[in-house]
Amino acid sequence: MEALTHDISKVSVSLESHIHYRAGQYVSIQSSDTDIPARCYSFAQSNTPGGNQLVSFFVRGVTGGRMSNWLIDPLNVNSKVTLSAANGDFYLRDQSAPVLCVAGGSGLAPIIALIEEAIQNNSAIVDQPLTLLMGVRSQRDIYYQDQINSLGTQWRNEFRFTPVLSDEPVASNWLGHRGFVTNYIDQKTSLGATGYLCGPPPMIDAAMIKMQENGMDLNRIFFDKFLDQSGIKP
Repeated sequence: MEALTHDISKVSVSLESHIHYRAGQYVSIQSSDTDIPARCYSFAQSNTPGGNQLVSFFVRGVTGGRMSNWLIDPLNVNSKVTLSAANGDFYLRDQSAPVLCVAGGSGLAPIIALIEEAIQNNSAIVDQPLTLLMGVRSQRDIYYQDQINSLGTQWRNEFRFTPVLSDEPVASNWLGHRGFVTNYIDQKTSLGATGYLCGPPPMIDAAMIKMQENGMDLNRIFFDKFLDQSGIKP
């Protein structure tokens, strides 16, 4: 386990055998020795040609989230888990169109995997411009910047990474973008592009509206909504 922010950790699992999946897909994870219900998490890295035996996930601990808090508890490192994979149809589509990615919180995981896979496979999409908007609350919630910048240097066309802070103190030293991440979806990045979204449901819904308002075809928008147990009563 590697802490990425105050509430998000990169959790890696060593598997008994290689697993094959498409970047953007997810697994169901369950503790082998507890009665905690299984939860779904997206792969945070691309799949190698021969399959992966070590896989990673970005896990955010939330109030009431039994599985997420169990996974990021240091006391549970080296515990056994059961994975059911691979699931989902969130993966790269059109290789000949610009790309607009919008990620919220731990929803960055499958977006990173998609970008890695495109570079790893020398896909034609790497010749298209890519915009990555990352919505978080404050500066302490920004993470994976070095890795994203590294991916950007390997992208053959324009690669724009824009963090947007929704709850940063007004008097802070932050000079970047503020407000809701969806406010930065414009016609330049939407028209003729393919959209990939992953994060909280309200962000996904608002982003889809903005993309369509700016000329993106609904059929070119793909998403993963992250539901947590923070509002679910035991």
